[in-house]
Amino acid sequence: MGNSETREITIENDKDTISQSLSKKLMSEDEFQQLKSLYDQKIATLQNKNARLYGATVSNFARGVERLEEKYLKALRPPVCGEQQLKIVECYKESKNKTLNCGHSVDEFNACLQQYRQSRTVTSG
Repeated sequence: MGNSETREITIENDKDTISQSLSKKLMSEDEFQQLKSLYDQKIATLQNKNARLYGATVSNFARGVERLEEKYLKALRPPVCGEQQLKIVECYKESKNKTLNCGHSVDEFNACLQQYRQSRTVTSG
């Protein structure tokens, strides 16, 4: 203790650094809120656009299905005079060597076809 040196003590005031970091933090929170709001709006816009595109896609798909059904399911309709056609086939199977015996079935089939053709010309003409 006999030493007579003087010590110099410096006290730094941390208030300045605290308030600077606090202001940066507050500013970044404000920026964050602004960015969050901006991106929330962009997300909402994209979701609305997606919903519209989805709706358009679904309706286009449905129209495409309808067109394909009209085009190709017509072929799946029962054949014209199908019952008479089956009678001819059965008669030919039963009378393998005497197909002339099936003339009556063939006449019925031809009459049915003639009637169908006449009904088609009346409705389409």
